[in-house]
Amino acid sequence: LGIDLFLSFKISVESHPCSLTCSESQISALKLYNTSSVTYWRCDVSEDAPLSDRWTSASEIVRQVVTGTRSAVEVTTEAIARIERLNPVYDAVTFFAPEEALATARAIDRRRAQSGGTGALAGVPTLMKDLYGYRPAWPTTLGGLPGARDDTAPDSVWSRYPDRINRSDGVLLGQTNSSTFGFRGVTDNALFGPSKNPFDPTRNPGGSSGGSAT
Repeated sequence: LGIDLFLSFKISVESHPCSLTCSESQISALKLYNTSSVTYWRCDVSEDAPLSDRWTSASEIVRQVVTGTRSAVEVTTEAIARIERLNPVYDAVTFFAPEEALATARAIDRRRAQSGGTGALAGVPTLMKDLYGYRPAWPTTLGGLPGARDDTAPDSVWSRYPDRINRSDGVLLGQTNSSTFGFRGVTDNALFGPSKNPFDPTRNPGGSSGGSAT
């Protein structure tokens, strides 16, 4: 949508409440359009919303981890819990590596405690598309290609995105659903099936980045 959806304001709609969040700077600008009519979504302050229903910006996560307000393990544990709770509904994550992510987070916390040194993305949880990205021993199905079901990246092969995330102390949690070879307008493939749109689970988020967007 091209909209920065972050922090402590809860989106609601008269007929379609949801628990996404947005930044204060986007309150007046946030508008979503459906296919039949214009629908205005408004952002309402929701300070009592549970933590699990809020999104926090990457820059805020880095600030918290660097200052010790929260640990990388705490942030990663919350992200893992959210995926475990929501992925059965939306089918956005096709490969999940929680233990690997927690090991990365523990290493970040140890390094911060010992030397105070952290990378630019310290503790930020993220995922990568199951498409052309490669991380050692992770699946490489090229967007759910059935013939690549058992294929994994060689031990020494890192593509640029996961390598830079790793070097910057980001925490990769797994891979997201995509269209096969990224060549379709819907997020669907023969191996993992379709992802669902969080605004309306009867619809598809669309495109090769649909799993990531969800």
